[in-house]
Amino acid sequence: MKNSILVRLAPMLALTLGAAACEGLTDLNEDPNAPTEVPARFLLTDGQQDAADRLLGSSFNFGYGEVLVQHLAQIQYAEEDLYLYRSADTDLLFREAYSGYVMDFHTVARLGEAEGEPNVQAAGLIMKSWAMQNLTDMWGDLPYSEAFGGIEGGVITPKYDTQAQIYDKMLADVTAAAGLIKTGENPLGAQDLIYGGNAAKWQKFANSLRLRMAMRIADVNPTKARAEFVAALAGPGGVFTSAADNAQICYTSTTRNPWFTYWQSRPGDYRVGRVLVDTLKSLSDPRLSAYAQPITATKTYGGRTLAAGEKHYEGLPAGLAANNYGFTQVSQPGTALLAQTACLPVLTYEEVLFLRAEAAARGFTADNAKAMYDAAVTASMVRWGATEADAQAYLAQPRVTWNAANWRPLIGLQKWIALYGQGLEAYAEVRRLDNPVLRPGPNAVLQNGIPARYPYPFSEETFNAANLQEAQSRQGITGAANEQTAKLWWDKL
Repeated sequence: MKNSILVRLAPMLALTLGAAACEGLTDLNEDPNAPTEVPARFLLTDGQQDAADRLLGSSFNFGYGEVLVQHLAQIQYAEEDLYLYRSADTDLLFREAYSGYVMDFHTVARLGEAEGEPNVQAAGLIMKSWAMQNLTDMWGDLPYSEAFGGIEGGVITPKYDTQAQIYDKMLADVTAAAGLIKTGENPLGAQDLIYGGNAAKWQKFANSLRLRMAMRIADVNPTKARAEFVAALAGPGGVFTSAADNAQICYTSTTRNPWFTYWQSRPGDYRVGRVLVDTLKSLSDPRLSAYAQPITATKTYGGRTLAAGEKHYEGLPAGLAANNYGFTQVSQPGTALLAQTACLPVLTYEEVLFLRAEAAARGFTADNAKAMYDAAVTASMVRWGATEADAQAYLAQPRVTWNAANWRPLIGLQKWIALYGQGLEAYAEVRRLDNPVLRPGPNAVLQNGIPARYPYPFSEETFNAANLQEAQSRQGITGAANEQTAKLWWDKL
């Protein structure tokens, strides 16, 4: 943490020392055409791009989240599939967050307020809350209230806030953001990579994100969860009502989808997980052909040789130390996900519907749980290229059709399927709903279940040891033996 803050402080220290040495000459040296602070809307662009690349693409998403929920498996260099995490990687992910996109969003909110631009301030608050939820749901307690003090002249070894405190702050921020937004104004324009500055959609995003946060705490604090959920539904501007409201980053041939970029340089590292492929096959799920590519090898499966031109999908088992599967004998992710100009979802309409189905099943709202669940599954299928008729046939299956007495495994399974490509959110929901039940691979270092959390970075043990140790102690982390098995605050079942 100290290193990351010092990286940000370095240019500021240089400017401060230079100003002291040249006192009296400041006015002469000022260039009105070279502003010393970037306008907030341009910093939002950088933060959105950076956060999407890391939280929706690259190693944090598919290398950790997607592998942990067995959407993907590693065909070579399988450390993450075995839950053997490199300290350099955890340090990098932590540092990139706090010195990169989270700091960008914090600054956007601060500058937006200073510039008298409430829509800019709101976008910063919403994006910061979205990013921090991803981080706290991986690590638990984290620096938050003091995390940005170093660049603003405050502490550089920040305390760790409890996850409950972080959730309280995030919920307060997205609530405030929805109220700040003026729907008749658009100061962001093209600098906003998600909505192009559409204020009404930002308002829906704030309220929909509040739904996600509220439901995450439903098992640990159902009273607060219900109050927040109901208030979000009634919030100014409402929540997502169609796929047109989806919060997503769409890439171009210039910016390039990070999944595309990775697969161009390292096409042999990951394949679609066997648990996912076999589940989709068993349910005759039409999304299979979108989620995975057919294998290209000629091979015998189930006692027969594939016919020429026959499409066959095969998943890769999780947690194999030595992999005997050839690169062409297990399925790559689908071409839609690997496309150069793909859109990566931040939060979708189908997720909002799943949340509303669960809220109704819990008795939080008067919504029709079955209608919301059916609509959620349908919206996911349509987004991946299937038809509403496909969805109706799918929902008629006994293993899929709504059953109020069995809502948790039903929603858990269908949400896990629908969140393909969104590894960090899928990982959070698998732990919270405890469905589907995922078994570690045969060579994984844990055998009683997938990890409950991500290990803290070694750099924090070096530069912020006292605060880290206090946080670990109150979370019941006693050392390496349970650093991956101690549950998060909201994970109560």
